Formats: sequence, structure tokens, C-alpha cells
Amino acid sequence: PWNDLVWIKRILDAGAYGVMIPSVNTREQAVAAVQACKYPPVGIRGIAGSPRAAGFGRDTASYLKRANDEVLVILQVETPQAVQNLEEIAKVPGVDALFIGPMDLSTSMGHLGNPAHPEVQAAIATVEAKAKAMGVALGTISAGWEQAKALYDRGYQMVTLLSDVVLLSRVSAETMGKFREAFPEA
Repeated sequence: PWNDLVWIKRILDAGAYGVMIPSVNTREQAVAAVQACKYPPVGIRGIAGSPRAAGFGRDTASYLKRANDEVLVILQVETPQAVQNLEEIAKVPGVDALFIGPMDLSTSMGHLGNPAHPEVQAAIATVEAKAKAMGVALGTISAGWEQAKALYDRGYQMVTLLSDVVLLSRVSAETMGKFREAFPEA
């Protein structure tokens, strides 16, 4: 969700055990994100007595006791401003991980859809080094298994493999290609 108190509350009340918030560029935005995800006294998340997350009211007391410790707050690094402010963003208590959005980062740096550009790769390397030095979990998206393994070997703790749409599109195209090859007259 966007860094919006109401949307974050709705998603967490529905039972999500974490949120990934895009375009967090400043310490203040990071504080707002954590506060939206955590109940008082840590945050300002409102309490609904019977949401799905609390077993529709059957587990409210238990859920309220453990939610602040269990809900993950993952902030996306997608702009040069976020890279510049990374240490202040990552120091905010309650930030569990940083997630590099390589396409958005490259685009915001003036290299539309080109995360392989040397300037973008330098920014990514900066984020990697700072996150590692601070002991902050780091994630990103990969284009395939080889890249996912390389990212893991570089210290990433969270690597998504493609998006669901891209994966389904590739599998569908591959399946249709095999079908056309096997049945050329069809």
C-alpha cells in the first residue's frame, strides 16, 4: 500500500503480517510508516476488536500482544533521495527491511527502465553496503534463478522471483509455443 494510515490498517486488519511501502524517501516518511503498522505505544494503528487478523474476535487479546513484534515493515528504496537518506530511514525503530525497486530507482535517476545503467548499479551498491553495515535486512526483485542466487550470495535476505504477471506470461507463451510446434495446423 501507499504510506497511508487508513490503507495500511485495512491491510493489516485483513490478516497481512507485513506491508511493503513504496517510495519512502525520508526519515519522517519511515516514522509514519512504522507508526501506521504498530499499535500504541509504539505507533498509532487503530484497534478493531474483531478483524480477520484477530480471528474475527476470537483471538483479539493474543493478537494485540504479539502484533507489534510480528508485523513486518518493509520500506522500498526507489529514488536517489531514499539512497541519500538511507541511514536515517533504516535507523527508525520498527523498520524490518529495505527493498530496492530497481525499475523505479532507475527511472527516478533518469534511466527509464534501465536498472543495469552504471549510475543505477552504483546506487544499488551503495544501498547494499549501507544495509550490510547497519545489519538491516535487504530485498529486491530478480529476473530469474541465476540472478536470484547471485543476489542471495551478495547478502540479500529477501529476493522475489519475477512478478506473478511476468511469470504467468512467460509460462503461457512457452506453453503456446510448444502447442503450435506440436500442432502446426491447429
